[in-house]
Amino acid sequence: MKTNTIGLWIGITLFILACGLTAPTPAQESTAGVETVVAATLESLTAAAPTPQPSGTQAEFQNVKFTIPENLATSAQSQIVPAADDSVTGPWGVAPEHIEFVLVDYPVKDEFFPPVVRIYPLGNMQRSIHGHRAVLQDYRQFWQAHPCL
Repeated sequence: MKTNTIGLWIGITLFILACGLTAPTPAQESTAGVETVVAATLESLTAAAPTPQPSGTQAEFQNVKFTIPENLATSAQSQIVPAADDSVTGPWGVAPEHIEFVLVDYPVKDEFFPPVVRIYPLGNMQRSIHGHRAVLQDYRQFWQAHPCL
């Protein structure tokens, strides 16, 4: 019985050693040195990518200008919407005077909600919405952090 146990342990040991003793594969030599790879990486990261030109229709009114993407609308009709307080529209409609662009030939037809883009001046928003100072402060911090948007 003792010889069977010793034989079993020797067999297990040889099996483990046989599985673990594979021939090491030689490292493949790279044709480019590390400095070449680093230089190529830095060059690709710093290369000036061409600035994509927006395609579509230009909408412009006063100091607001943007591009309407192709297939979204053919043009935009702009207007100045007068200020509204809660005595006229209720608390949900309070808004300062703002610019509104109505998209013409918008593909989705909805008679109750026309497709519009509204531009609200932040200074006037603060005067017209008294209870939402924290939200306005968040807006102000966002636009200060992202002036190019």
